[in-house]
Amino acid sequence: MNNEFLRQYKRISKSCQGQLDQKGDELREILARLMNRFPAGMAREGAEFFLKGEAWDGEVQKGADLIDLHNEELNGESCTFDRVDWVFIKELVNSYADDLDMDWLTYSMQFFLDMGII
Repeated sequence: MNNEFLRQYKRISKSCQGQLDQKGDELREILARLMNRFPAGMAREGAEFFLKGEAWDGEVQKGADLIDLHNEELNGESCTFDRVDWVFIKELVNSYADDLDMDWLTYSMQFFLDMGII
């Protein structure tokens, strides 16, 4: 599991003292930057989808899970994605498939198959 995103979240949370909505853009930028193997548009879309600012703790955990998927380290049994999240991720991967590393694409497709998404 990639702890860098969670560390950055804690840092931002401390600096804004409960006003995290003001730092949402910074948090989304950090998440997108940490997904550097993805095309920039794909990383940005993922960050915007998962970090909406409605329930930060849960959203941040999903962001950390997204990074784990990016790094091919996701544990399907403990990840926090629900069915809507998986459908979004699958559609996002399909949209950017031509620009993705073939090994990662194979990993993600196998993961989707194992999770019953496809």
